[in-house]
Amino acid sequence: MINIIRNCSHNGDVCTGIKTDDNGLPVLIVRTTFSAKGVMALSRELQGISKYSERLNTGREKNIINFKLLDSYGKMELKYHNGMPGDYMAQLDKNYQKLSDLISYYRRVFCDNKELISHGDFSISNVLFEGSSVKWIMDWENANDIMPREYDLIYCITENVLCSLAKRGFLSKAEISVYHSLFFKIEKEVGAACGIKKAPGRWCLDMALDYVRKTGVDYKRCPFIAYSHDPGTKCIIEKLDALLKS
Repeated sequence: MINIIRNCSHNGDVCTGIKTDDNGLPVLIVRTTFSAKGVMALSRELQGISKYSERLNTGREKNIINFKLLDSYGKMELKYHNGMPGDYMAQLDKNYQKLSDLISYYRRVFCDNKELISHGDFSISNVLFEGSSVKWIMDWENANDIMPREYDLIYCITENVLCSLAKRGFLSKAEISVYHSLFFKIEKEVGAACGIKKAPGRWCLDMALDYVRKTGVDYKRCPFIAYSHDPGTKCIIEKLDALLKS
């Protein structure tokens, strides 16, 4: 039996379901599309998970069980990984230990290899945790070699405070302090150009726009661009950068 958990949401073209065994236990993640755009997304996911598996020293076949990609049809069966996804709507200070461990994990897995690969949508909600330990990174359909290596982590922590600001209208002193602490850790362990810290929201938006221009991906698939086009939150990124600068 396949239980649909995401039916082409987030302006996407790919349906996601969980295949269960006779006892109702999850065994596979099934991703299906009936459009050319969806096939492109699954192709990027195939590439991303393949490279991720290489970095973990596991064969691709252990994580991608089966796939079929045609012009306007695609299906991919992925290994089901246990874990709880992170919550990007939680206050940043509540996510501190998860994010700190995630930065260390990212450096260990991705930064010892010269070949660039960016996840492209490195939300904490796309990471499965056991406690604060990273178990698996999922949703690789925006994988690319265009965004700089530090984009993933800076986007991750910036998205978290952006959502908190949009939800509550303000950031606490603890959130701002934790943001700077996590940014410093990214800068130290992964690297980040000096100018990014002055306006991280704008920088993430510029990177997303560059990604769209070079790949032709629908801009609605990129969260920071989506925020900038929303009339109700068109100034949210500028407000965020002003608060983080204070």
